[in-house]
Amino acid sequence: SSTAFQIIGWGTPILASDNFWFRLFGNAILRFTIDEEFVEQAKLLLNNSPKRGEVISHALAFAYAHSPERVCSQILYIFQRCLSSSQFRKLSRFRGNPILKARPIYIINIGGNELYWEKLVYNAAAVRINGITYLLYRALGEDGISRIGLWWSRNGYHQDGRLQFPIFGPREDYELPGETKKRREEQRKLYGMVREVGGTEDPRVTLIDDTLYMTYT
Repeated sequence: SSTAFQIIGWGTPILASDNFWFRLFGNAILRFTIDEEFVEQAKLLLNNSPKRGEVISHALAFAYAHSPERVCSQILYIFQRCLSSSQFRKLSRFRGNPILKARPIYIINIGGNELYWEKLVYNAAAVRINGITYLLYRALGEDGISRIGLWWSRNGYHQDGRLQFPIFGPREDYELPGETKKRREEQRKLYGMVREVGGTEDPRVTLIDDTLYMTYT
């Protein structure tokens, strides 16, 4: 686009670099001329409810007329729902942390070799389904390979169940480096231990309709 820093983007900008064409839209678009003004206008859009409502009402009219499923339209809906919500609450850290600890006692069999698959745990994804919170977490094994484990809880704090084996692990060629043996030898030489060799790491999950989708590194 010729309007760098345009927010909400092609078709329905709500904050854009000032020029002749955007002036024609009047109050439907907030405009800026320098970077500092861009930041101030963004703050105004986020914090000034009447101004935000005015801008969004114009943008939504355009969005309804042109393609409601566009990403720009969806972002407007998210802004409107999140910023007009009355359900904000103050967060406090759970005193019973950590919720999840490694269990370096469970063994799995990989290619005829038994190994401890949960030497470290971290980088969990959380999703709540039918009143139960599920954590899909990254577990690093003694072989330096990461796999994904499963933990669940009714109240989200205290464990109700946890599998003794991973639910997902590397199977495809692209999920492991080409020379795992060499990498382990190098890490033993450098660190005195095997650290991270590869595998399936850092799950992110989202529930769409009745299907749970997971992406991972």
